[in-house]
Amino acid sequence: MFQHIQPKEGYALFEEIVSKSSDRAVLTVCLPFWCEANAGASQNILSRLATGYIRLLARYGKQPAEKLVQMHTYDLSRILKIMNAYGYGDVFLKHENHGGFHGAWIIARNFELEEKK
Repeated sequence: MFQHIQPKEGYALFEEIVSKSSDRAVLTVCLPFWCEANAGASQNILSRLATGYIRLLARYGKQPAEKLVQMHTYDLSRILKIMNAYGYGDVFLKHENHGGFHGAWIIARNFELEEKK
């Protein structure tokens, strides 16, 4: 669910998770890296109506706009740098596209133990 976490917090959380993993650990996580200009515009009619209604309520102070799900992207280079710092290699990326938000399933193996031999 990193796409719903502000990147400033997300990078710190990701680093904390990766730093606490053991030797020979396998990491699998899905992260969004970029979005198309019209991402989210292709929602169905019910989604657009619900979003519009929540925004209208928020405009008049009846309900906070935080009820809208926020989407965030992450810098792939920064993610890979964090992984490398904690011994993750043998990285496999599988492209994902969720309504114009592009990212990848990352699968990687911690190789620290093997390098120490």
